[in-house]
Amino acid sequence: MAIKEELTRLKRKLRRLPETTKEDTEEKEEANELIEAMLLAIRELEGNVEETKTEVLVDGMKNLRSVFPELSGSLPIERMMFIMDFSAVPKDIRDEIKCDFDDIQKCYYAGAFRPAIGVCGRILETILARKYFEEKGIDPLEQNWLIGHLIRKCFEDKVIIEPALGDVCNVINKSRINSVHKKRRLFIPEETMTRSIIEFTISLIKKLF
Repeated sequence: MAIKEELTRLKRKLRRLPETTKEDTEEKEEANELIEAMLLAIRELEGNVEETKTEVLVDGMKNLRSVFPELSGSLPIERMMFIMDFSAVPKDIRDEIKCDFDDIQKCYYAGAFRPAIGVCGRILETILARKYFEEKGIDPLEQNWLIGHLIRKCFEDKVIIEPALGDVCNVINKSRINSVHKKRRLFIPEETMTRSIIEFTISLIKKLF
């Protein structure tokens, strides 16, 4: 079910992915074919699950998982990461968040990973401040709270309750600090780490709004 839901989500995003070259069109077609083949395999497994031996089902799942690297190789996943629906974001910060994501995207494609992470920290501050204001009627930006203090206040005042969200906030903030402040050791984030921070930021937006 998890694989099925993920494939369905990829299909929706794939439809919105722009096609600027012939290669883009071919990549989308190839990715669609792979997704449809995997969904068909899942439907066959679901249809016979009660009559099928466990060993056969396990092998089928392994085969499905093995296709994911092939799918990732043919599909520009990093471009899909930036296809976002901002309609749930409060109107007064929506344009600002969109602008920040445009900057993150430019930095990411240029290989400027520290600035990309730095702007993720900016988004973190923006959305936490807006959420705190919604819940408590106090504007943290007017109070000049630092991001670390803002994260702490969100938990102390029950604006954020889920511990996992606190972990996400702290990871983004720590990465931001390493990216924009002078440290004893040079901080050079890799692409995979940067992508994770961006995905954490996107996830946090969806959770809060």
